[in-house]
Amino acid sequence: MLDKIRKYFSVKAENRSVSLTDPAAREILCRLSGVSNYTVSQSTVLGHPAVWAGVNYISRFASKCNAEVFKRVDATGREIDKKHPAWRIIRKRANQNLSARNWIADATAAALLHGNSYSLIDRDSNGVPQDVFLLNSRTTRVDFSPGFLTYKSEYFDGRTWRSLVLLPENVIHIRGLGCDGSYSGESVIDLMQLQLSGSLALQNTTKELFEKGAFVQGSIEYQNFLIKDPEQYEAKKKEINEQFLGLRNSQGVMVLQGATFNPWNINAEQMQFLQSKEFDLRLISLIFLLPPHILAAEINSSYGTVEVENLATLDRLDFWLQQWEDELNEKLLTEKEKEEDTRFIEMNRDMAVRMDRATKINNIITQRNNGLISTNRACSILNEEPLKDGLGEKYYIPSSLVEVTDTPAPTAQAVAAPPEVAPLALQTQTDAGSLAPQGVS
Repeated sequence: MLDKIRKYFSVKAENRSVSLTDPAAREILCRLSGVSNYTVSQSTVLGHPAVWAGVNYISRFASKCNAEVFKRVDATGREIDKKHPAWRIIRKRANQNLSARNWIADATAAALLHGNSYSLIDRDSNGVPQDVFLLNSRTTRVDFSPGFLTYKSEYFDGRTWRSLVLLPENVIHIRGLGCDGSYSGESVIDLMQLQLSGSLALQNTTKELFEKGAFVQGSIEYQNFLIKDPEQYEAKKKEINEQFLGLRNSQGVMVLQGATFNPWNINAEQMQFLQSKEFDLRLISLIFLLPPHILAAEINSSYGTVEVENLATLDRLDFWLQQWEDELNEKLLTEKEKEEDTRFIEMNRDMAVRMDRATKINNIITQRNNGLISTNRACSILNEEPLKDGLGEKYYIPSSLVEVTDTPAPTAQAVAAPPEVAPLALQTQTDAGSLAPQGVS
């Protein structure tokens, strides 16, 4: 903690202003004031199990939907372009110390908590992207001057704070929801301070409840005398607490001389403790737009309800995939590739859909029998050995299918039209009940 304070406030030599609007300064000062348990910061919020589960779920969701660079083959076809310089960055390694999957997960987590994540693109002399480095969201900001947008990032090099001014084409900016039309997203930590601090307080109450009791267990009544001396009162109170207070002493036998213990029967149900924990879980799931069963198992959730909720969740989380697609296409492709639409980057949403093996196999067979994939492609999806001698590279379609044309050819089993028959004369019914042509009486 002292090292953290020394690093932050050493910027006075550079006349860098210190403000409580800075999350790093606010966290340090709140910890020094002794209220760190209720301070809403990145470290304290991630210490809440439900918040950790929600951030992990969304971050891993984005990272497992593999981003691919596609090359357009014709008007409708496409193929993966592994030779494109961006493919290695988004599929293999963002840089030599960080894999592409971990980079996407970490950047998404930063955007979830702070509203923004920034990644610096390192290019060679020809402007080709080589590596991507994740910047600190708490010390990076958008600086917009009239007609000119830049990013300013501050970092500590071990001795002093330094500042970088970055052009927008060299920064991958994943932005959360914004409310004022600015270029930055709103920080969940800042907006939800009241709600998250209540959740942290409930966590601390849980700790106190099981460690030494959050409510009075009972009273001790002396029958024969009254303790008037404050020092004697404090000494007796300390003696009782040391012997009988806390989880470690909860199973001990209480021996009181000249006193009677009167228990107060207050349980967790009467304190609304369990209901508060459930409400807290639902509150955090609402913040991250996740169903509660993802953050913790729900007893009343049936399989059908969970399945429907999972499909709805994928639709909610698609916002983050679109953010990644927009930024990767804009920052990692050349201007010529974007203008001519020869390359594009897309997240694989099928990776987020999980199904049982029988349904998966039936789906693959349907695609294979309708010519969408080859047999070898089906084998690779199922992790099976491909067919040899090129037999598995063929595509098949049902023999009953014919090509759609303007004048389709008649089938071999066409039915001949019946011969024309002259229409029957209109008939009326006579009084005798027989039928006769009109005009005959």
